[in-house]
Amino acid sequence: MALADLSVELGDDSDGALEIEADEIAGKFIEFYWRQTLPYLGKDTLRQNKGPTPVVISLLLEIRGQYGDHLAAAQRDRAKWSRLTREVARNIRAMPLRYLQNVGRESLPFLYDPPSGTAPPLIRLYPGVAFCLLRFHGLVAESVQTCWARWVADRRILKLIRRWLKAGVIEDGCRKPSQKGTPQGAVITPLTQKVISTVSPARR
Repeated sequence: MALADLSVELGDDSDGALEIEADEIAGKFIEFYWRQTLPYLGKDTLRQNKGPTPVVISLLLEIRGQYGDHLAAAQRDRAKWSRLTREVARNIRAMPLRYLQNVGRESLPFLYDPPSGTAPPLIRLYPGVAFCLLRFHGLVAESVQTCWARWVADRRILKLIRRWLKAGVIEDGCRKPSQKGTPQGAVITPLTQKVISTVSPARR
């Protein structure tokens, strides 16, 4: 989803290749996961995984201790924001970008050249990829949401998720509606980082 959003923001209609820095992807990850670190019922952080806390969540919990709910305030602190994005980018290069194009045990490179180890600080989307992500951004976002929702069987949870996806964002104490870009909650768990590679309109 981060690649789709960045294709909208940085891409054009040229159908050419697009270079994206890992730090830019990290910035999107931080925005996606910012709400996941909100206290659940005022007690603890809601986690969808049962294993150790993901690195990105741990980093955001730390910075939330300084800025609370104010993502904009954290972004204005250039020194700390730069350090945060570098640390998140390091984790993204070691895991999601390295394995994003793996389906089962097979590597199916269709977005960018697969790295042999840790991904480089900059990836180059294949010609046409950014244009397709830009052109079909709405479909990609909907597919991500639909696939994740199908993973949850409880209808009460689905109802809650639908309300969450339509919710706005709180910045500096004021609610702002989600009008464009990634809907709030669209990327709730690491699971959806790989959904784009496995979901197609024919399977919906």
